[in-house]
Amino acid sequence: EIRPRDWSSDVCSSDLMRQLIDIDNESLAAVGLADADTAAWSRDELRRRRAWTAVAVAAVSSFLFVVDSGFVGLALPKIEAEFPNMHRSLIEWVATAFMVAQASLLLVAGRLGDRYGRKKFFMVGLAVFSFGSLCTALAPSLGLIIAARVLTDSGAAFLTAGTLAIVLPMFPPSKAGEVIGYWGAVGSVAGWLTPLFGPFLVAHSWRWAFATIVPIGLFVIVMGLRVLPEQRATLPPGRTDTVSLIAGPPALGLLMLLLSNGRVWGWTSTPTLLIAVAMMGFMVVLVHRSLHAERPLLDLDLLRVKGYTGNLLTGVCQQAGFFAFFITGPLIMINVWQWSVGKVGVAIAVSQMPSSIGSPLGGRLVKRFGYRDLEIAGALFAASGVAWMVLTAGPTANVWFGYLPGALLFGFGCSLCGTLSSGA
Repeated sequence: EIRPRDWSSDVCSSDLMRQLIDIDNESLAAVGLADADTAAWSRDELRRRRAWTAVAVAAVSSFLFVVDSGFVGLALPKIEAEFPNMHRSLIEWVATAFMVAQASLLLVAGRLGDRYGRKKFFMVGLAVFSFGSLCTALAPSLGLIIAARVLTDSGAAFLTAGTLAIVLPMFPPSKAGEVIGYWGAVGSVAGWLTPLFGPFLVAHSWRWAFATIVPIGLFVIVMGLRVLPEQRATLPPGRTDTVSLIAGPPALGLLMLLLSNGRVWGWTSTPTLLIAVAMMGFMVVLVHRSLHAERPLLDLDLLRVKGYTGNLLTGVCQQAGFFAFFITGPLIMINVWQWSVGKVGVAIAVSQMPSSIGSPLGGRLVKRFGYRDLEIAGALFAASGVAWMVLTAGPTANVWFGYLPGALLFGFGCSLCGTLSSGA
């Protein structure tokens, strides 16, 4: 006779069954809540409209940041012509200030937003960013232009630190990929509009180029106050470690300064070595406090999260390749192929046009294929594009067979990989 087993007499098996039942019930509850949230989302037109308006506000703020960054590179020759008595190394600080200021404050901006409210610091960053652009347009001297750029990009750090973290909670989880895709698409439009039309605007007046950012920034501030919700991270009570808050900005800022100017100054020159020593000192303190402080500025436990480290490295590699193309590409086009600045602008713009397709397409496909597979596909597309351009490059330009196919593949792959790594 076969009798059913009495699970109650087996303590280990009973505990195991309870755990399995609890896990299963939690999973079913999570799925049920997600389905219910998606259903409620579909029925609530007002909620959908407000959420997508918030995405538009966040995307336009990213658009402004990309446009402003592009204007800096285009305006440098004009600024140099306006101040002919200034050494070129001083003129280059207009661009260097951008990188150093943002790198210094990005971690602090993210931590403050998590604790005290992301919308609050997003709006402060946008206001400072817009005011800095106005100061750049009106600055009468090179020193004040550099100071205005520091102000602008300090605001940019707070502007970019938590943009997605504000809008994603407004959507059900099933919509996250789509939101990230459309957010990336708007930024990519700035990536090809700026080199296409920026040279004409800067040629008219580099000051007017920066001034055009101000009214758009004011409009985004008004809309952001109306539609963006306040979001905070769930953090343990208590203040962030003061020592890491003090050490973090100079550690990251000096690192960026070293990377951007080390080659110009000479890697063994006295300024480079002094900055390297100072940077290492602050970096040691930051890492030590990150490992041992109770609430550090940089939480290294994030590196233990499954997939986080790999996704972080993917984003770093994508950004490195993206900016390497933007730096070396124009140099080859101007110095080797003897192209005009306008023609270079068109060529760079063409390479970024597929981004407007890749970003939203990746957002829609992520539910079917997942982040990992699409990021790998994007990296392969980008690498294939670069390889094609390198293999077909020569002393004269081979536009239709060499540059164009490679640039389109590269732009599409970068948008697919870069946008999804931002949201994975």
